[in-house]
Amino acid sequence: MVAGLVFALLSLPQLCSCSATFRALLEEVDANETNATMTTTTTTVAQGSCTPKDTDFWAEPSYGLCCEGLEKCTERRPKDDEFYCDASDPNHESSCWSYADMCRTSCPCTPANEDYYDPAYDFGRCCDGLEKCLEKRPESNSVYCPDSDPGHEITCWSHIEICRSSCGSVSWVRISGEMGISLEEDSLGLLSDASAIKAVGSSLARAFGVGESSLTVAVSQDEARRLAAQNITLSYTIDLSAESADAANSWAENLKGTISTFEVESLTLAINDNLESLGYSLSVLSFSPIEVETIATDSGSGSDSGDGSGATSSDGSSGPTASGGSDDEENGSVMQSQLFIFTMLLLFVTKMDQAQA
Repeated sequence: MVAGLVFALLSLPQLCSCSATFRALLEEVDANETNATMTTTTTTVAQGSCTPKDTDFWAEPSYGLCCEGLEKCTERRPKDDEFYCDASDPNHESSCWSYADMCRTSCPCTPANEDYYDPAYDFGRCCDGLEKCLEKRPESNSVYCPDSDPGHEITCWSHIEICRSSCGSVSWVRISGEMGISLEEDSLGLLSDASAIKAVGSSLARAFGVGESSLTVAVSQDEARRLAAQNITLSYTIDLSAESADAANSWAENLKGTISTFEVESLTLAINDNLESLGYSLSVLSFSPIEVETIATDSGSGSDSGDGSGATSSDGSSGPTASGGSDDEENGSVMQSQLFIFTMLLLFVTKMDQAQA
């Protein structure tokens, strides 16, 4: 063994000149190890030890991996699920959950020009090809407030994060309209119930294919008339945004045309499905968009990545040491060479011992 090591040291120049041979030997060892690992994984999946498509990742029996071709996706848990509870529940994430991990062929995502945190999506990711952009929230938005407001970042916000194809200038437009409804006497409480009004807005948002946070419903009559009348007029607004004024207005006009084709019976069913748990019901008598108006234009604040400081040097390189790292790179290269030579020596001596045995 000692003689072999001495011989290896004396042969160092030759070893260096033949480094390609030893590198190939190392790669062969790594390949063997990799093949062994891949074989184990394939065998496990073939035996059915994986969670199939559209199944809860943690459902018993839990295998710890989705089947081949699937990915684990975090989604909102349906409210009628036996393990569902709101995030405010004392047992949340102990014996009940507001979210679920599911195995899907592809994970759901927030589409272009929609609020990243909108309840209708809230998947924690923008769709492929999009990035999350931090933008000023229009002051006319229903949940806008300045950052000096006591409720800022709690019940109202001065900014909004939206999924865009690129972060930059943005234009906001608003569709305004009215909806006539009829209420039975036992459902008049809906008019003063904020949860019920919100449920109406959520139903309309889903029907029109827009984010819940972009659509606001309000009762346009004063309190006295609200309590006396059974035929009510609700006003609604839909705030939309796109990366140009033309695109925003085009989207709004197309949506306005789509809304005009909705039948009141379909809207009635959609809304009542959402109101049933609250004990209310209504009938939609009329529904019409009134106008489209531009409400804001913003130059954008860029994507919400890192700490937002944009620590980039004038030549485009990142970080304070990007242009002065040559010494570190050279030292790292020397250390890698030394480690490589030492590894070759060990392999050489081991091979010699095996040959002598």
